[in-house]
Amino acid sequence: MSGDGAWSGFEQQAGLPARFPMRVEDAMEDAGQSVLDAIDEGVARVRIQLNLPEFDPSEMLMEKGCLLSFVNGLGGGLVDRGLRANFVFNTVQDAANANRLISPELSENISINVLGLDDFSQNDDICVLMCPSNEGKDLRRIEDVERLLYAGPPKSMVTRAERKKFLSRPFVLVNPNLEAIHQHSTGKHKVAPMFMSDFTTAYFLDPRAMVSRRSEAAILRRYPSQWQLWMRSSASNNESSQYRLLWERTTVPSPSDLSPFLEDLDDRISRIGLDKAVRRTRLGIRNSQGRSERGGKGDGPAGARQP
Repeated sequence: MSGDGAWSGFEQQAGLPARFPMRVEDAMEDAGQSVLDAIDEGVARVRIQLNLPEFDPSEMLMEKGCLLSFVNGLGGGLVDRGLRANFVFNTVQDAANANRLISPELSENISINVLGLDDFSQNDDICVLMCPSNEGKDLRRIEDVERLLYAGPPKSMVTRAERKKFLSRPFVLVNPNLEAIHQHSTGKHKVAPMFMSDFTTAYFLDPRAMVSRRSEAAILRRYPSQWQLWMRSSASNNESSQYRLLWERTTVPSPSDLSPFLEDLDDRISRIGLDKAVRRTRLGIRNSQGRSERGGKGDGPAGARQP
């Protein structure tokens, strides 16, 4: 497997407790706190991605999902820090629902706007784009996002300090569905806009990143921790079965990274059960890293198989 040098093994590097959010409410709380932590550390371009039906407007109407609850939670955290937030929604209807369902105590300290119709006012301290999308016929709406990101300071700002503060205001993308206007962008292979590389993923959750015969793989990243692979047995079809943390690495894992783990773990689960299978896989990762650090070739995390 490529990229062995990026693997950190099972040991935690960031000092945060290893826990998996089993409820949507837990994921929302973690995501909001991760945004605040990243902003406190000076990260000006923040992205969060929750691959959950409750956060997908194409699967669940916004007023029936959890997005507006998340707005209330994150908005409260920002207001507590003395920041005025500008929440930008994709449609007029979504913005109207947000205005109707926003917490009364927040209504005077945040603004609700519509992508392409409103600006990032100089009176606002942070801009949060809620599920910005230019999918399908709205492909050119990517220009509305770029207009927000790259807007220059107003002429009334004459001092260098004022202009610098205006240009350094944070942006947060919540579950963006954006693609570049590019000749090689297709329905199956979308080309991400170049500005997406400027964003740091503060929170990522995909509880079913890959599913095999006996196990499910979940990917989690919570700032400032690394990317984590969590596993659980799918043989019992029990949605409440616990996830086990298998490894951490510094870069997001790809499907080709996950497949060997699932194949290897499936075989072990069938023979010795989930707990023992996870422990032996962790041990294989550590042993492989130890050989690499001592100058040996090593088999890589997926190849360090224990009998």
